[in-house]
Amino acid sequence: MMTYKALDDHLRNLTQKEQEFRDLKRNNNDWHELKTTSHDGIEAAVLNIEHSPFVQEYNSNPNFLIAPHTRFSVVPEHFHSYVEMSYIYSGSVQQTIHRTPCVLKKGQVCLIDTGTPHAIGLTSENDIMINIMLSKDYLSIPFLSRISSDSIIANFFANAISNVASHNNYIIFHSEGSRRIHLYFKELLCEYFSPSANTRQVIESLMTLIFSELLNVYEHDEFVNHGHTSNALIFPILRYIESNYMTCSLKSTASFFNLNPNYLSSLLKKNVGKTYMQLVTSEKLAHAAYLLKNTQLPIYEIANSVGYENLSFFFEKFQQQYHKTPKEFRNHQIFPVK
Repeated sequence: MMTYKALDDHLRNLTQKEQEFRDLKRNNNDWHELKTTSHDGIEAAVLNIEHSPFVQEYNSNPNFLIAPHTRFSVVPEHFHSYVEMSYIYSGSVQQTIHRTPCVLKKGQVCLIDTGTPHAIGLTSENDIMINIMLSKDYLSIPFLSRISSDSIIANFFANAISNVASHNNYIIFHSEGSRRIHLYFKELLCEYFSPSANTRQVIESLMTLIFSELLNVYEHDEFVNHGHTSNALIFPILRYIESNYMTCSLKSTASFFNLNPNYLSSLLKKNVGKTYMQLVTSEKLAHAAYLLKNTQLPIYEIANSVGYENLSFFFEKFQQQYHKTPKEFRNHQIFPVK
């Protein structure tokens, strides 16, 4: 098992290529060998996850690859055929994304979609960036569902991630103040570079923890970026609905936030893609699903406990959300309640 000290040594040791770049014994000609294409009027190299010259030494799941960025080398504008997550382990890295300059600092995370043009400036020995290459198959509904955990807030974040993975976009997470992010990434890197018998399961679990913590960072960033605008209310409104779904109404929720009910409804529809009632229904059904997973309560009691007196209507709504009847859902749990 790799220790944090061994990981740090591994990441700080210069590869032969990095030594040559540092000593100017060779230029980075790897990019000249890659085909180029035009996207939104920008001509740039294209990297495929299975052919990248920078990741071939790390044999792993082709849907999930990790490789430290090669230091002492300027990377010209390029696209990816995969989603790239960059984590700044040490120092800082200058990037230009969609022709917009930005500096990623230690502890920050950047998620860049396929087809998004970006370039990387010159890095020094202390500037250590970890690139995680994720295929769109990896960022699939099953993976995102592990993040969402039936929470309407987490679902909102999962949708934002999903949008990045389909709309030529990027997100910078200001996670430098997060103790967990650095811890989770160190664990992830130790497991990746020194695999255990259950590496796949460990890595998937750590990736879920990383995205879950990024949710907290994302919520904070949204509040900071939007200040006191209406968009900053989205997370508080969703939290209010999660806590009061059994008793709140559109009118009472709007009153709590000093908003007009019609305005609240349109605000949610615009930012979350669901109506107020859809969110309340989703929260009721999520609680019902939790009870089905973790208790032996009869289904009619579960339906009543989340506000459904009409059992047929409950079955209909539950099947619409989970694509199974409540009984099928309970029977398909990995660890069914005894």
